[in-house]
Amino acid sequence: MGRSLLVFLLLGVTLLGHGAESFFLTDVIYQPTAYILPISVWELKTRFSLLSLSVPSVSLDYGLSEILEVGTGLTADLMGFPNLGVKLFLGWFGPVALAFLGNTSFSISEGSLYLGTGIAMSTIIGPLGLHAGTHLAILPNLYFSSSIAADYGFIPNARILAEMSLPSLGTRLGLLFRLFDILSLKAWSSLFPFSLGASLGLRF
Repeated sequence: MGRSLLVFLLLGVTLLGHGAESFFLTDVIYQPTAYILPISVWELKTRFSLLSLSVPSVSLDYGLSEILEVGTGLTADLMGFPNLGVKLFLGWFGPVALAFLGNTSFSISEGSLYLGTGIAMSTIIGPLGLHAGTHLAILPNLYFSSSIAADYGFIPNARILAEMSLPSLGTRLGLLFRLFDILSLKAWSSLFPFSLGASLGLRF
């Protein structure tokens, strides 16, 4: 595990100095931001645990228009849990960007429909990005949650990531490295409960 983290960090350092500052995060670690993918751009993402041999989660997102992004979790699809997510960019309201979030999925084994909606808000203050969001699970049970997150660009193409889920107080701290707005690598530590994770994102 320690060697894997060391290799990940060394690879990230070699990528520094590449890329463009126009890169907008569409999510911090798990929490979505208000920004969407550029039109006609795909993003393939995989997340995996560094502490277990569990099946990685793989998702595919697409910038359908200048204001709409759609996506699906491929791992969940293959495991009998077809799903679809949408993010509708509502625009800039002063310095704050707003987006509407919607997601639906169906468990084939349980015969249950899941439906949720939410709002994401983001703003940028110099090298600091601030984000907040709410999520309302409508089906099968009514449940409300929210989140706050931040990212800080301390050197070119590397960012410190932090997010907290409410009311669970689940907290994650991580690092992001990126190359040419195409490849992004993240590693993070979660608290409450403790875990280590990483992800790889490819835009094309």
